Amino acid sequence: QSGYNLCNSTTVGPNSQCQTAITNNISDFCLWGSPTSGGSIGDVEAAVVAYCTTDKHGTRVIPPGAITGLQVMHTSEYIQWTGHIDMTALGLLPNDTGGELDPHGADLLGNPLGGLVFSNALPGGDNSTLKQVIEWNNFVGSGVFCWKTCFDSSQVGACQNRFDLLGCAYNMPAAYEDGVFLDCDGEVQDIVGTYT
Repeated sequence: QSGYNLCNSTTVGPNSQCQTAITNNISDFCLWGSPTSGGSIGDVEAAVVAYCTTDKHGTRVIPPGAITGLQVMHTSEYIQWTGHIDMTALGLLPNDTGGELDPHGADLLGNPLGGLVFSNALPGGDNSTLKQVIEWNNFVGSGVFCWKTCFDSSQVGACQNRFDLLGCAYNMPAAYEDGVFLDCDGEVQDIVGTYT
């Protein structure tokens, strides 16, 4: 692990090496980004750090205006964040064509190594207590991002990541409308790669 998971007010800022991401709601969530300016997600995936929409998690902060479109969809099995972003706000090259991050990785150690995800929006929660998210995935590239926080930790299900190279549109279908910010309920998508 290149960073740390004990993140608080003493670690917040542009040099934070926090590798704990939070996915709560439309105004409080994180994405993985480069630990160094001008990184390529494929080169830094094992060492990515958390960039969040608020400064209360001890991470780097996504600057206001960097996210130019966002849809948050709540289903019975997961919450999904999709949108448009200025890639440089995540320390990435503006023309980075992207990559995928998840708790497994090709070596089964996860990307980032040692990275953790927590949410207060899991079923059975009280919307204030953070619980660890076991299954999740995050794609970012070409000015688009998508993140899925899955509820069932006993199976990969909706968060499986066999189609890394196909990106957000295939793995997390959504409107991806720039300039639109939407928080809504939705139906569970078919498991990626399943055709009905």
